[in-house]
Amino acid sequence: MADASMKKKGLLLQLAGFIILLISLNGFFFLTGTVLYFPGLLAGVIIFAVCLFRGGSLVKQSKEQKPPANG
Repeated sequence: MADASMKKKGLLLQLAGFIILLISLNGFFFLTGTVLYFPGLLAGVIIFAVCLFRGGSLVKQSKEQKPPANG
């Protein structure tokens, strides 16, 4: 059962990263032309990449985890 919860956490982390990316892209339309535009957009993309990578590794670990042997 631990692998199902790990997979769920990984997928939720990936979803959170995607939501952060959408918010950063949408929010930075208001910052166009300011000094904060590029650093903010870059931070959003980096956070998205980290969440996507970490979530993917959790999903992969949940698939590789073997159930305990009975007997």
